[in-house]
Amino acid sequence: MKGSHSLAHRILPLVLVFMLLATALASACASSPREAEPSTSQEAPAPPSGAVTAPSPAPSPTPPPTAESAIKRHVTLPWLEGSDTIGLAVGGAKGIDNFRENIRNGYLPLPTDITYEGLFYDYYFDTGQTKPCNKLFCPSYSYAVTRDPFSNKTEYYLSVGLNSGMEERDFERKKLNLVIVLDISGSMSSPFNEYYYDQFGNEVRLGWLERHKQKMEVAKDAVIAVLDQLNNGDRFGIVLFNERAHLLQRMSLVRRTDMDEVADSIFEIRANGSTNLADGMKLATELLEKYSDFDPYDYENRIIFLTDAMPNTGETGEYSLLSLLKNNSNDNIYTTFVGIGVDFNTQLIESITKTRGANYYSVHSPGDFMERMGDEFDYMVTPLVFDLRLTLEARDWDIEMVYGSPEADRATGELMKVNTLFPSKKEMARPRAA
Repeated sequence: MKGSHSLAHRILPLVLVFMLLATALASACASSPREAEPSTSQEAPAPPSGAVTAPSPAPSPTPPPTAESAIKRHVTLPWLEGSDTIGLAVGGAKGIDNFRENIRNGYLPLPTDITYEGLFYDYYFDTGQTKPCNKLFCPSYSYAVTRDPFSNKTEYYLSVGLNSGMEERDFERKKLNLVIVLDISGSMSSPFNEYYYDQFGNEVRLGWLERHKQKMEVAKDAVIAVLDQLNNGDRFGIVLFNERAHLLQRMSLVRRTDMDEVADSIFEIRANGSTNLADGMKLATELLEKYSDFDPYDYENRIIFLTDAMPNTGETGEYSLLSLLKNNSNDNIYTTFVGIGVDFNTQLIESITKTRGANYYSVHSPGDFMERMGDEFDYMVTPLVFDLRLTLEARDWDIEMVYGSPEADRATGELMKVNTLFPSKKEMARPRAA
């Protein structure tokens, strides 16, 4: 979190942005001021956890004299050893795989291929937790001080750790009303590691040898990986779209469906035609509308949308798609995007997944995606906290910038809003992206 003091001091995020960006690039190529009291409030926690009372403000420790001493400081706390509680992570990007894959294949990534929240999701963090958490959400705060390497001005860092008292063994996802939407347009026939359009926006004609590893084939494997995670009590449907959307599988309970037959029909799909993202989203919404009044404590309504996100017909702008996602969110229908291929249009998807309950992933290996689905599917489809607000109550300090949330660019003055917190895995008591 970045802020300023009335005497030209600044508060910056504890996680050094330049260090993280350098880490990401390296990974890609290799494979007495007045203290402020942060306080939090949650307007609408997501079911099934029920209402969550706002945690009390954490005491503000005196900032350490240097950033180095803060970074090196580490204390092993008894309640963290062997901790089986879940972590929490914001919505939006779940990794920066697209950034890394573009570099690996010799392409210049889009700026939106690497986001703060996506980068943080690739790592596990010590959240600075100093006492046990007995609630669904408990923030923790850490401070540091350093100097800007360019301006030589003193910088103050404040990080907010996302902790949860929910035990992993007590976490159970709700029943799903799920619609899988699969892009079968012509761009999905292109190689997985090449761009379908040239630098002038012209369609590239592909030879037989170039088509041996199509995005379509990887996407179909990804759909099967999702279906493998469904339980007998879940309900699902499948929508295909190119220039228009049509139904491959009507909504039905898993226990009443021949899943082998569904898998066979998926493997027969071929890619062709133009791309109308909005039409696919509209049909998926129609399938879920009759379930929107189901008890949200028992059911999760979600659309999983697999695409390279290259709309070229119908409503192609981000505002029309954003409107669809917002309307769905108001009806308790949430969306996960799964990006296929190195030319996945993160610029479009990053803008629309700021919506409440939304997140997105990138797929660059069927095996990796299946492994991720096995580890993270239940977390991916289960938002736990909605509309988290963090305020800074102080006369002499201001928040200048917030990093690590897809809504961070909306944070102004003394307010930061996080639309959604999803559960996340822990490793050696450190939560992912927290």
